[in-house]
Amino acid sequence: MNEIINIALIGYGNIGRRHAAVIASHPFARLTAIVDPALVDSDDSEIAQYTSVDSFLTQDKITDAVVIATPNGLHYEHAKACLMAGKHVLVEKPVALYADQVSDLMHIAQQQQVCLKPVWQIRHSPVIRQLKECFSDGSLGNVLWVQADCFWNRGEQYYHNHPWHGKMELDGGPLYTQFSHVIDLLIWLLGDCEAAESSFFKLRDDIITDFEDSGSILLKFNAEQQVGVINYTTSAPEGTSSNELTIITDTVKIQLEGKYFEKVKSLQPVNKINAMQLSGEQPRDYPDDIASYCSFQLLNQYLDNVQRKLLVNHDDLFLPVSLIENIYQTRPSVFQSQFRQIRIAAL
Repeated sequence: MNEIINIALIGYGNIGRRHAAVIASHPFARLTAIVDPALVDSDDSEIAQYTSVDSFLTQDKITDAVVIATPNGLHYEHAKACLMAGKHVLVEKPVALYADQVSDLMHIAQQQQVCLKPVWQIRHSPVIRQLKECFSDGSLGNVLWVQADCFWNRGEQYYHNHPWHGKMELDGGPLYTQFSHVIDLLIWLLGDCEAAESSFFKLRDDIITDFEDSGSILLKFNAEQQVGVINYTTSAPEGTSSNELTIITDTVKIQLEGKYFEKVKSLQPVNKINAMQLSGEQPRDYPDDIASYCSFQLLNQYLDNVQRKLLVNHDDLFLPVSLIENIYQTRPSVFQSQFRQIRIAAL
C-alpha cells in the first residue's frame, strides 16, 4: 500500500463516528467528506459536509471510496448510488436486507470496476483468525458442533435514542442488526449452510418493536455432517450481556468469549491443543480496545482491495444476507405478514 485513499463517510451516528476515528488513525486513509442529514454545515471545517448522498455525489470531486454507516434499510439505496458514481464501497452490515439486492450491488460493482466490501470486523479478532487456520489445516480435528450463545441487552433507551431501531423497514430485526456478525462468522469458518429449524420469541412486551427479540436457530452445513446452533436475545438484564462460542471437534472442545470472541475461556483436553496455534495471545501491536484493532485491520484490508482492484467476494456479501432472509421467512404469521409487506414495497 503506497498511496492515500480519500474516503467519504455516509452516516455519522454512533457507528459512523467509530469509522471516522479509525480512518483518522490510518496512515493511508484520509477522511474528505461526511454525509448525514443531521449535519450543520461548517465553513471552517477541513472535511466537506453534505446533508444528502445526492448532493455529495453531485459536488464531490476528490473522493475515491465511501464507508456507509446509515440505517440498515438504506444500505442498498446508498451503496447503489455510490457504486453507480464509480466509488468503492465499504458498507456496514447488513449489506442489504434482501439477497436479490445484494446480487444487484455485486453486478453493479463488477460493471463499474469498483470494490464492494462488507463490514465483517470480527473476522479480524486474532483468536478467530488462529481458529480459522486450525480449521483449514485440520489440526483441531473434524468439526462436529458449533454453538453461539449471544445474550445482549437492548433496553427501551436504545430504541428511544435511535428511532429507526426496531422498525421492520429500516432495521430488519436482530439477526441483521445485532447478530449478523455471528452468522457471517459461522459461514466463514465452516462454509455455506441452511437453517434446519428456527424458533422466535418475544420476551419483552414492554419494548415495542416490529419483530421478536429472541430466537434459536439450528444450522446444517452442506460440506460436512456439521451442526451449528445460534441462541440469541436482546432482552438480557442490563449489565449481563455476553457472547460465547463453543466448538466441539472429534478431538477437542473450545470455548471462546467476549464481544469479538477474543478470549479463550476453555480448551479441553489441554494436551491436545497446540499452544502456538490457539493460544489467545495478542500481537504486540494489539491495543486495549479490541473493536478498534479489528476495525483498523478491516479498513486496512479494504484499502488493499481498492488498490489491488479486488472487486467483490460473492460468499462474503451474499451468503449471510441470504441465510438471514431465509431464516426470517419462517417467522410466525404476524411477523411474516409484515416482512412480506415491506418486501413487496422494496421491489
